[in-house]
Amino acid sequence: MSTEPTSDKRHRILEAATAVFAETGFHSSRVQDIAEQADVAKGTIYLYFRNKEDILLSIFQTYFDSLLDLIDRFQREHMTAEQIIDSLVQQQVRNAIANPRILQLLARRPLAANTAGGGKIQTYHRHVLDRLSGLLEEGIRLGQVRPIRPRIGANILYSIILSIPQYLVLYPEDGLERSFSRLVEEVACFAWAGVRREESP
Repeated sequence: MSTEPTSDKRHRILEAATAVFAETGFHSSRVQDIAEQADVAKGTIYLYFRNKEDILLSIFQTYFDSLLDLIDRFQREHMTAEQIIDSLVQQQVRNAIANPRILQLLARRPLAANTAGGGKIQTYHRHVLDRLSGLLEEGIRLGQVRPIRPRIGANILYSIILSIPQYLVLYPEDGLERSFSRLVEEVACFAWAGVRREESP
């Protein structure tokens, strides 16, 4: 009888599923593939998840929850809009280098928006965008961000942040994953330049 804690086994299944989905694609993957990758019986998967889609949504929920917690923590620490953008970029670069598979899955949009699962992923995105919109609204109020439509600005910022793993995958020859500070500086500078309030001459 296994003595592995339930939370550890669930985490192992999610890690295995992330690897399988990233390599094979969500629609081509089977629950059996995930079970083999996780070194568990196929039936064990169903003790934790209803089906393959439930596994995928759990992967994404973990990612989005951590991102929302990060934004909330930055705001509680009374960081400026520029500092928060820089810190978000830093964290995304770390995530992309340490475990790019989740972000590759996001970029693939594995579930159509008109499905129940796809609708949940859209809701996750919306929560992040609402937080970023709130950040920009506060930045505008404090005179840190130029007068823009916060939702448009939030979508642009979010797109820049999500594009980091795609860049690392498409252009490995640039070697920027080995130059963490340079990558963060260039992406954060580009993101901040689009929303910052210009100093009056």
